[in-house]
Amino acid sequence: MQSITTIGFMKTICFNLRHLPFREAVRIPILIARNVSVRDCKSVRFEFRGGVKSGMVTVGFNRNRNRGTPSALHLHGKIIVRGTRAHAFGAGCNVSVGRDAVLDIGDGFGCTGDTTISVAKSLVIGENNLWSYNCVVMDNDGHKIYDSTGKRINEPREVVFGNHIWMGCGCRVLKGSRIADNNIIAAGSTIKGKVTAQNSVVTSDGKVLKEEVSWKG
Repeated sequence: MQSITTIGFMKTICFNLRHLPFREAVRIPILIARNVSVRDCKSVRFEFRGGVKSGMVTVGFNRNRNRGTPSALHLHGKIIVRGTRAHAFGAGCNVSVGRDAVLDIGDGFGCTGDTTISVAKSLVIGENNLWSYNCVVMDNDGHKIYDSTGKRINEPREVVFGNHIWMGCGCRVLKGSRIADNNIIAAGSTIKGKVTAQNSVVTSDGKVLKEEVSWKG
């Protein structure tokens, strides 16, 4: 349970009651810190697949004692929450989910903080993912680009993280990326395609730095 001095009590209660069925909302599965900015979240839909437990989703709490930056939520689409273990978005995380987009969060997710997550189509996060700080994960380019005929040429593309992935600080995971299970993404890497290796340390473009490794959170 987070420190009671950091929880935005009214913000947390109102958010749960507004966006969840009453039988789920009264269990307060989503905890929101006092300094989280909740914007444009009227149409968001939550699906809890695996049960509902108090405090199983946390937003804006300090997972690193040196960090206390505000977080922001811009939620319109569907958010799927799997399992009842932690689903933690640390202080400074900015999460945006478009109107027709789906954010699918696996059981045992932890993001240290100061990370931007932008979903215009689909972001799937497997079980037991651990993300460090200052990362960017996007399934889109942020702005629409058109050719001379007016046809859009940069549609969003689904991003998929497999199970048991540790992502180091300062990483960028761009649209269309798919990362296989049991990998470590080296700090500062940019992933913009498929990472098919497993049990490896990988860097930009999926280059393998070391094989036959494992990690524990």
